[in-house]
Amino acid sequence: MDRAKVKKKTTIKAAPALGRGRASAANVSLANGKQASCPVVCEGKLGRDKGCAFFSSCLAQLQPSSAARRTPSAIRQGSADIIRWLTPPTPPPEHLHFLPCCPCRSGLEERACTPVWCFSYRYLDWLLAVAVVLVAVWLAMLLTVGPDVVGPGTPLFAVGSVVLVAYAVGWAMYYHLNLPPTLGMLSVALVYRNVPICWDATDHLDHSVIAAVKSLFFTINIVKAGLYFDGAVFRNYGLTIVLTAVLPCVLESLYVSMLVLQLFDVPQLWALTLGFLWGGVSPVLLSLCLVSLANQGYGTKTGILSILLASGTLDNIVIIVIFDMLRESMALSGSEAALVFGRIAMKVIMSVSSGCLLGLVIACLPNRYSKHALLARFALLIMSSTCIHLACSLYKLDTAAYLCTVTTACFMVNCWRAMEWHEDATPLREAFEMLWHFCHPIMTVMIGISCDFSSMKTDTVWKVLVIYFTGLAVRFPVTYIATAFSRKPPKQRLFMAVSYWSKGLLQTALGGLVLEAITEDSDLREVIATSVALVVIVGTYVVALSSKYLGPLLLPRAE
Repeated sequence: MDRAKVKKKTTIKAAPALGRGRASAANVSLANGKQASCPVVCEGKLGRDKGCAFFSSCLAQLQPSSAARRTPSAIRQGSADIIRWLTPPTPPPEHLHFLPCCPCRSGLEERACTPVWCFSYRYLDWLLAVAVVLVAVWLAMLLTVGPDVVGPGTPLFAVGSVVLVAYAVGWAMYYHLNLPPTLGMLSVALVYRNVPICWDATDHLDHSVIAAVKSLFFTINIVKAGLYFDGAVFRNYGLTIVLTAVLPCVLESLYVSMLVLQLFDVPQLWALTLGFLWGGVSPVLLSLCLVSLANQGYGTKTGILSILLASGTLDNIVIIVIFDMLRESMALSGSEAALVFGRIAMKVIMSVSSGCLLGLVIACLPNRYSKHALLARFALLIMSSTCIHLACSLYKLDTAAYLCTVTTACFMVNCWRAMEWHEDATPLREAFEMLWHFCHPIMTVMIGISCDFSSMKTDTVWKVLVIYFTGLAVRFPVTYIATAFSRKPPKQRLFMAVSYWSKGLLQTALGGLVLEAITEDSDLREVIATSVALVVIVGTYVVALSSKYLGPLLLPRAE
């Protein structure tokens, strides 16, 4: 049949996609001059995989006849365009993602070199970038202060090397084994400190400097946690957050204090102080475990992370206030002990009011439409928090600094929500996450190199482990009962109770304050140092492994 005798002429023109996750449109021009457009919105890859009724009907109408098969008309070209649009994009070959294994991604070699253990170039380039930055910083310090301070063989050089290795191992375990990076970083620091594989230069570090660094990093961490204390979450789950923050920590602390009083020969106030030192949770490890599970698709739509982060922040505030009260009671004599409640109340009121005022200033002072609003807010928040911490440290008011900084972050975020600027908090949270990305390995290495197993007494270690695990047996059912008002399924409440075991920065920061008060070497100092070290280390491993293996069993997976 001649081409001129083809009566029906239909052209289909598919418009390009509007962007990632956006809708695409297509127009169909029929022989009668009318045009039809797709009435269904197909988003991203889902639309390409499943198609829609409009394109299915077009394909049904455009089945080429015998004449059309012999004629390369616009009908066949339009049909090919639709089929090409409906076909999902072909991903690049898998071996292109693995730079070191390009020649061996086939046959027997592919089975021997699996992607799980092949370090992907996507992560290797980031590690190389971090290494180059650290080397550049080290060279600048070497040329500035000289090789006697940061040269090879000095304590600072040893700490920097351990931090780099811990960073690589921690994030490699995160990407390939789905474990929190804290686990790998802490393992590297513990091996370096306790295995005699090389000269340990960290013995020459000043312990007061380590304690100051831990306290400063805890201030940054509690500011980051305060940014997630959203008023909307508190309105929806307020009773659950309060019960989860108060009941488990108080009951576990009282139980631990009772056991410490029975197993160790310590005064009552010291037993209570040690008990409340153990009672707090670590929002950092908690968030890392939940983010690791979310990357696998577990618990992404449950809202558990928001509840636990808010509960963890409020838990830390409660522990800090009670700990400060007990420390003030030990510093005062019997006749002045009645003044402790007034002093603590005055300190809390001044810290909270100062934090609210500073949060209001940071929330309103930079113009939100300014080009550098994010940079100004980030600089104001981090510099003000650092100055408050350093000023309070001079007068032994570290706990007041913690309360003031966390109040500043919480009040600032909720001021933005009240002014309907709640989207302004997201970039600031991301900026603090990036800052903590570099502070995290330094903090973890500082914790690991402070733990010397050879100096611990076996009797003290066994007693501390017994107290720790029996304390978890008390915390677990109390947390499960406290989450009853969250209207979550029983499996999710079980996971919340398991993940609420995390210990870390709070114990390290407050433990340093307790050890500063004990000047002489005594059994009490040895008990407190051993307790803090073991609680942090064992708590990190227990929470990381339990969340990895219990999370897929207790949390729903997104489709």
